[in-house]
Amino acid sequence: MKSSGQSTLNNSSSAPLFFSITSNKFKGLIDKMVSKLHLSIFLLQILSAASAGLRTENVDRELEQRALLSVKTQHAFGKNIKVNFENPNPSKNVYTWIGVFKDTGGLPLDKIPDWSLFQAWLNDCDSQSDCSSVVKKGSVTFSAKDPKSYYYSDYYGYGYGYFPFRQGKYIICYVNDVYEDDDDNAEASSELITNCKRTKVKNPKAKMKKKASIKPLKLNIGVGDAFKAEFNTPVVVVNQWVGLYAEEKGKAPKGDLDGKLILWGYTGCPTHDGDQKETTNCIKKKKKGTVTLNKNSLDDSCTNDDATWPVPPGRYYMCVNFHANTPYNFHKCSQAIEVA
Repeated sequence: MKSSGQSTLNNSSSAPLFFSITSNKFKGLIDKMVSKLHLSIFLLQILSAASAGLRTENVDRELEQRALLSVKTQHAFGKNIKVNFENPNPSKNVYTWIGVFKDTGGLPLDKIPDWSLFQAWLNDCDSQSDCSSVVKKGSVTFSAKDPKSYYYSDYYGYGYGYFPFRQGKYIICYVNDVYEDDDDNAEASSELITNCKRTKVKNPKAKMKKKASIKPLKLNIGVGDAFKAEFNTPVVVVNQWVGLYAEEKGKAPKGDLDGKLILWGYTGCPTHDGDQKETTNCIKKKKKGTVTLNKNSLDDSCTNDDATWPVPPGRYYMCVNFHANTPYNFHKCSQAIEVA
């Protein structure tokens, strides 16, 4: 810890200029008074730092006070999330990024949330690629459009934070990944630049589901035939998609459809490749049209063991989904389609 700003009372070899005592009788008493005053000043400094919401382990408090991070407190479901930041004195040998974490409630803003809550991230140059220069001030935007912003775990082979974000609370953090100059293999130490901010994604509008419809062109098809339906979604979002599901207890499936998918396709893009270069996201929004599901609509990462082509005889439903992240519990299903 730096010693700047130290009181002259710390020097026991000399008394303050306004008071001089040479008697040994009072010297011990003065030393005790000085020690107590020094302790009081130290405690006041700690309390002052805590009241300002600063991390006590970071001695560079001036930098944190000057750094800024701002984001709207609420966002409509499906809308992009723009984050503004400013750091007048960026550090060297660091990678600076803005991250999105789920807010489980009551999480402190002066600490990086647990990595299990990590959803999405962008470097301060608005990309997941390394930045070519230092960025002191700017903004990043989380959306389905390039650049890629969702977090993908190579270890689990699974992605988080696809757009649109699910309704709920989130924490946005402005972070430095610090690397040691002399150790290329060392892991980064992540440090907050300033306090995180909270934001909220509102619930999808009820009319998004209520006014949506999906109508099969044929209610009876043969094994190996494609599934075709006309859809109408007056309130449309990016990455909107239609999935094929087996009948459950004589009715269309309800609740979370995760793990039940057989075939799927975007409503706005003709293939699973979407329309972006860095991702397979589909940002084109179509309120109405026709969707076709066939052998090219199988998903290699599907967790449903019954997902095969041709689809075997049975009763199936085509459901339009508005969520890109699990649970897939906000959808509208068609009439039953009989495969024989």
